[in-house]
Amino acid sequence: LHTGTRLTVIPAFDADIAMSSGATLASLVPTAYARIDPYRFRVLLVGGAKPPENMPSHCYTTYGMTETGSGCVYSGIPLRGVEVRIDAEGQIHLRGPMLLRTYRNAADPKDSDGWLATGDLGSWAHVGGTERLVVQGRRGDLINTGGEKVWPEPVEQALTDHLEGRNEAFEYEYRMRDCSGEYRWMVGRGMAMSNAHGI
Repeated sequence: LHTGTRLTVIPAFDADIAMSSGATLASLVPTAYARIDPYRFRVLLVGGAKPPENMPSHCYTTYGMTETGSGCVYSGIPLRGVEVRIDAEGQIHLRGPMLLRTYRNAADPKDSDGWLATGDLGSWAHVGGTERLVVQGRRGDLINTGGEKVWPEPVEQALTDHLEGRNEAFEYEYRMRDCSGEYRWMVGRGMAMSNAHGI
């Protein structure tokens, strides 16, 4: 807007509208990215969840949240004035002028030194001679099973690959919050049905 770029806003994501809008710049979540041709755009920002692997060079990852007023780390590099640290448990903490003052109820999520614990896990990696933040996912999504810490995405992909084209019953575990606010593990059962579009 500052440079006079025309802004197109659609009420809900529609891949056909996005592709035919004439827009050359777009910001998408990974599920929307998977439904479009990225080469149709000059620059794409992808954020809101773990980004897809092997994106084209004109696609950039963004990391941020409501509390940071949108993205504050781009392709693993914090914006000027944004401080990032990772604690001993791997949780990402942010500090800088982009942080909220308080929530509407006046609660302040920052600690006494101004750091915001994001609830996300990450690490630093050297890519092309530059240290970049790698966001691994939400801390609450990490499954601890038998002493092993497992991210759900590879498990889901392995199940999808295994069940594709089959009609099979399967059993799975999931975690949900009960009425007391505590998380409990539950067992579910389902049926994978093949169709023209996969599972």
